[in-house]
Amino acid sequence: MKIEELQKNLAELKIPKRRYVINDSSPADTHVLQQNYNIWEYFYFDERGEKNDYKIFKTEEEACEYMLKIMNKLKKYYYKF
Repeated sequence: MKIEELQKNLAELKIPKRRYVINDSSPADTHVLQQNYNIWEYFYFDERGEKNDYKIFKTEEEACEYMLKIMNKLKKYYYKF
């Protein structure tokens, strides 16, 4: 899975765009997926500006699949917003 497919899947899950960021600046209270040179990073950027659940991936595919899995688990919480 690539970024474009991940974005499509997140839209289908009705995850609000304000809840995640892909390769962009990271506002507080968002799930972040970003490419950093040759690696991909996933983390939750909390309201205090700290990175939580930090993971590193070697490929875009692995990173996208992981983020989709996490967001799919969390979708029940995001329907409240």
